[in-house]
Order: sequence, then C-alpha cells, then structure tokens
Amino acid sequence: MFFCLRYEQYPHRIPSQVPPPQPWRLCRHPNNDIYFYHPEFRLLTSDDIREPDILDYILDAHRDILRCLASDENLGELPHDCELVICDVSESTAEIEMYSRSAGTAYKWEENGGSNFAIQG
Repeated sequence: MFFCLRYEQYPHRIPSQVPPPQPWRLCRHPNNDIYFYHPEFRLLTSDDIREPDILDYILDAHRDILRCLASDENLGELPHDCELVICDVSESTAEIEMYSRSAGTAYKWEENGGSNFAIQG
C-alpha cells in the first residue's frame, strides 16, 4: 500500500529542497523511502524526477505504455483503479508494473504479442 505525504509536512527529511515539477508530489513511504506521484496519470516512481533527463525518460515510458495498452487485448480486464509504477529508467529501459488496490493484484509489464500485462504471483 502506498501512502502519499506532502513534502511540505516533512521538510527536514527531504534530501533536496528542490520541489518536483507540478503536478508531481514528493511523497514518503512508511519505510522512509521517497517517491514521486503524478495524481492525474496515477503514476508513481522512485526515480528522482527533479532531474530533467529522468523526468523525460519517465514521461516517454508513460506515453509508450499508454500506446501499447490501447491495443492490448486484455485492457478491459484491468481494474479501473490501477496505478502505474515506472522505475529504474534509462534511455532504453524501465521497470514497469501496475497495481490495483481494489483487486489486490499486481501486474508486471511484459512486452509480448497480444497482452502486455501478466498477473504477478
């Protein structure tokens, strides 16, 4: 489960005083890890999107995923509340998962024919 805390509430714990670009939110997980959340995209990342190249990689991966999902034969089976997690991005790779709280299910991105998401055990 993810807990999003506004960074203004804990300024003494944030390693950098640079806020994320809008509408991103800097959040702290209960285990003390920092992550960033985009509420409109329902997108979460632990990569520091305050770095312009990282933000570009995350947004490129998000666009690619939406393009692939549009033609995914199992798109209708994904729950409505899925949140996308993109992390460990680089110019050519990214770790991609989706989570649904209502279904209590995690989906791992796998690029293959037909369906791109497989349910994680």
